[in-house]
Amino acid sequence: MSILKIPGVAIAILIGLGLALFGGKKGIADIPLF
Repeated sequence: MSILKIPGVAIAILIGLGLALFGGKKGIADIPLF
């Protein structure tokens, strides 16, 4: 698995898990990524 070669996917997964742990939809609403 070359995670280092795919930073976009790794970052997306980390952000998704992070937001889910910190409040799911509320976490996404707090961070203006979209």
